[in-house]
Amino acid sequence: MFLEAVVPDHSLDSKGFTYFVPDHLHASVRRGCVVEVPFGDELTPAVVTETDAPPPDRTEAKAVVSILVPEPVVAPYQIEAAYAISRRYFVFLHTALSFFLPTPVFRRFL
Repeated sequence: MFLEAVVPDHSLDSKGFTYFVPDHLHASVRRGCVVEVPFGDELTPAVVTETDAPPPDRTEAKAVVSILVPEPVVAPYQIEAAYAISRRYFVFLHTALSFFLPTPVFRRFL
C-alpha cells in the first residue's frame, strides 16, 4: 500500500510525496491523519492526503515510520479544497493545506 502525504514547507506544485505503508500500519492509516516520514536526513510530520496512491514510477518509496495523530486533523472536503486552491491559484499544496489545519498542528508544521 502506498499513500500520498504533504510534508511541511515541501510540496511539488499541487502534489505531495508518495510513501510506502508497512503492513503493521495498514489498518491505522487514514486520510487526514498525521504520520511521521523520512524527508532528507530527518523525520518530519506529514498529513496523509491519499491512502490509495499509485506506486512511484522510477524511484523506491520510503516507508512511513509511525502515526503521530491517528484521528484525521482535516476532513476529506478540506483536502479536496486545498488541492483546488493549489491548482487554481498556483500555490504550493502545503501552503493551501495549512489554511485548514488546527492551530496546534499548524504550529508543528512551521
